[in-house]
Formats: sequence, structure tokens, C-alpha cells
Amino acid sequence: MLLESNANVNQVKLCLTLASAPEMESNLLSQLKVVRRIGNFLEFVYANLLS
Repeated sequence: MLLESNANVNQVKLCLTLASAPEMESNLLSQLKVVRRIGNFLEFVYANLLS
């Protein structure tokens, strides 16, 4: 449940960033998506280590 919550928070942050700065370069947006995916993966691994 915590993993899903953190993933949702990351999704919301990304959406807010995209909505508040439509002039952002696509390269920067791609980097944000990669960072989000890495963060989600690390949260998943951490949650599985605790299980």
C-alpha cells in the first residue's frame, strides 16, 4: 500500500510540473520521467526487502 501511495505522489508531482511549465524542454521532461521510474523501482525493491 505504501508503495502505491508513493508512486501516486510521484505521478502527481510529475503532472503538476508538466502543467505548471508547458515551455519546459522535452529533454528535461524525459529526464524527469526517467528519475520517476528509477524512484518507483527503488521503492519497489526496498518494499520487497522489508517483506
